[in-house]
Amino acid sequence: MPNEPSTMFASSLSRYAWASFKILSLLVFSTGHVTGTVTDVISGVAVVNYKIVKQVPHKTDCFSEGLFMDPDSHEMWESCGLTGKSYLRRYSFETGETLQMANVPKDLFSEGLVRFGQSLFMLTYHHNQVVEYDASTLAEIKRHPFTYGEGWGLTTDGCDLLATTGSAYIFRLRLVDGELTFVSKVKVQTSDGTAVRMLNEVEYVTPKLWVNKWLTNLIFRVDPITGLAEKQVSLKGLHSWKGEATPNGLAYSVDGLGGNHLLVTGKLWPQMFLLELSQEDLCGPSVDSEPSCPAAPKSACFLGARTEVSNAKAADIEASTSSPPSVEAKAGQQEIVVPLITLPPLLSEAASVGAVTCACLAAFVSYRILQQRRQFKVVQADV
Repeated sequence: MPNEPSTMFASSLSRYAWASFKILSLLVFSTGHVTGTVTDVISGVAVVNYKIVKQVPHKTDCFSEGLFMDPDSHEMWESCGLTGKSYLRRYSFETGETLQMANVPKDLFSEGLVRFGQSLFMLTYHHNQVVEYDASTLAEIKRHPFTYGEGWGLTTDGCDLLATTGSAYIFRLRLVDGELTFVSKVKVQTSDGTAVRMLNEVEYVTPKLWVNKWLTNLIFRVDPITGLAEKQVSLKGLHSWKGEATPNGLAYSVDGLGGNHLLVTGKLWPQMFLLELSQEDLCGPSVDSEPSCPAAPKSACFLGARTEVSNAKAADIEASTSSPPSVEAKAGQQEIVVPLITLPPLLSEAASVGAVTCACLAAFVSYRILQQRRQFKVVQADV
């Protein structure tokens, strides 16, 4: 007859070890909802946590290259690439309904897209051009030379256009007498001087930039003046992708999306995800003085955008949104969100490695206990 106290103790210890493993895994990998893992991210850059607050439809035939929300109408604009298949599209954020669409000339591969004044500016991949369109009619106005490399991402700080080329550089261009002229370029790098290359779609959130790194799950917050990569977010787990269907597409609007919300999507993805970040992570401390560009767009960090307007918009979005199935609490249960602790990068990585080690030890203890229980049962059966 088995020794009941020993068996019960082993069973309890086994359950405790497995519970410890799950808790430690949660502490390592959770953000409350989603975060990057140690292996996803670049060392030396602080990892940002976020919560998914909304999902909206996205066209699965759109090879997303440029994305933004119109600052006036709060409608979406998107540049969908591929040679011979490129098009520009204006659509409803909430429903995905197409409101306006225009095909790009078949010899062009459309890339980054931004509205500047009454025009849309669209980068081209290999044609060394920025095509200017009338924002109302989508009629082509002019083609500007772009001689700095391939065209990838495009945004504006309200005064200049900011472009990426797949390199580690952000190029600043200025419209002077109707002509795009080169102003400067800045290299994006970590605090130890490591270049962050393959910069793709880009979005300006006053006074910072957010940019996708091609063929990865990573987006970076960058200081547009110094080029320092200050923060990073891993989008791993939002959508299962492979090949060229990489995450690409960033949009922000303090009035249209809510102050601390960043919209993300990817090439050929079926959905766009509205992520909630802290103000500190999204764009840093509040900007008390006027930015260098007097026409800089409002953000959670500029013009005191922690205002009743932005807070009300954020409340409206969250009130109308049900959680995704993967994070939805069952009826009668309360959803538990683990409090997050922000550590310096080195300490954060050390803590994560330590937690992983503890989790592995817990799993090993559980395995050994189960193995001994099986051996004990065999011996008892033989007796």
